[in-house]
Amino acid sequence: MFLKSKYLFSKYQRKTFSQSVVKISFNDLQNPNIKNKLYSSIEEAYGEDGLGILIIEKVPEYLKARENLFNLTNQIVNLPEESKKNIENPETKYAFGWSYGKEVISDKPDYLKASYYANLKQLNNNKSNDKNIWPKEIPEAEKIFDTLGNMIRGVGLNLLDLIDSYIKNTYPSYDLNYRKLIENSTHNKGRMLYYFSRKHSKTLSKEEGENWADWHNDHGSLTGLTSAMYVDEKGAEMKIKLTKTGLYIQNRKGEDVRVTFGPDDIAYQLGECLQVHSGGILHATPHAVKVMDDIPENYARITFALFMQPNHDFLMSPPKECRIEDIRTSDIYHVPKLQDRFRLGMNFGQFNDATNDMYYKKK
Repeated sequence: MFLKSKYLFSKYQRKTFSQSVVKISFNDLQNPNIKNKLYSSIEEAYGEDGLGILIIEKVPEYLKARENLFNLTNQIVNLPEESKKNIENPETKYAFGWSYGKEVISDKPDYLKASYYANLKQLNNNKSNDKNIWPKEIPEAEKIFDTLGNMIRGVGLNLLDLIDSYIKNTYPSYDLNYRKLIENSTHNKGRMLYYFSRKHSKTLSKEEGENWADWHNDHGSLTGLTSAMYVDEKGAEMKIKLTKTGLYIQNRKGEDVRVTFGPDDIAYQLGECLQVHSGGILHATPHAVKVMDDIPENYARITFALFMQPNHDFLMSPPKECRIEDIRTSDIYHVPKLQDRFRLGMNFGQFNDATNDMYYKKK
């Protein structure tokens, strides 16, 4: 989620628990003859006891696109300061282009990570987004960004077809076509992420539970996420086996679960918008990125997230058969509660604003 958070999250010295992550092979996802067999994977991943994440394994031609995007991220991070200033977009509150030190966490600027934002083109309208901004020093930047983003979106559309069918099996009134919603959306936002090393930031310690990215739920529909690459100060990829540092998700008991997946896999995390549209049978879960004592202090982390979500005027209408009290964030989670922001009759833009308000405002 691309929020400038002022919400005060609690930090806990907690044990990491083990829980299996649901995985589907790319080939199985493409096979319509086994769709019904995959419903159990949707329930296990996103249902009442799931981690809110599902991995699509061994995506063809993905490795090169991921590598190119990570190299692009490195190039942008290492541009001269004046060049990076030219690709900032303060008019959009830094929701497009370069953003560093603009996000606020616990009333302090976040200098732990930098971001670069752009929206993908609509699939039925290949017109560039007027608000996107690209570094003139890297003419191939847009193509590299769109190649990976479109690949993640394309696989995500097939997963959304499966999710649609699963929801309709529970709620016959469900009539959304999420493939069409995302294809037509102008708000599929990609975010390149660069987490600065402990040596660079000087604010990170080696304490258990130190967060590169704090606990939050994604508020869109579905987030496609690459596995991370770790680089040294010169931007060279460092092959390292980590056992602590990385992505963590809180399970239904509120326990921290470390999640890993391969370089040619794509992870898909459920967002709160789809939690509403599913009538609460699918769930978003809190997640964070922790930096621990198993990583050298001069190593940085690169990753990419694609936030798939409907246009702002689309209604957040749950199925008629569901109970409104089922659409909620568990009290065990220390993140802003869905039930405090969602109201019947809202469109996604209003929900987006309510979410921003709750994360931004001081508590």
